[in-house]
Amino acid sequence: LLYRYLPAPMGRWLSRVVDVLRIAFFFSMTWLTVLMMQKMGNYQMTIIDLPMNIVYGVCLFGFAAMAVRSVLVMRRHLKQGWSVLERPDLAD
Repeated sequence: LLYRYLPAPMGRWLSRVVDVLRIAFFFSMTWLTVLMMQKMGNYQMTIIDLPMNIVYGVCLFGFAAMAVRSVLVMRRHLKQGWSVLERPDLAD
């Protein structure tokens, strides 16, 4: 709704800021997950006799995949010249 009432250049700028913030968030969460896994060492789960790093490894994979996906989405937005936030009627 916000993008509908903003001028086109400001909406384009704001959508690029959203892309950059999304990439920064996922890369920072990936890095923090790596740091947490290093700090935890070999703690075991309470109910299942497996290391907790298995759970954090799954989270790490998810954050890393979303970081890469966010970079690809931003690249597509830069190539197109617009994002779905600016033109929701042209979404795939």
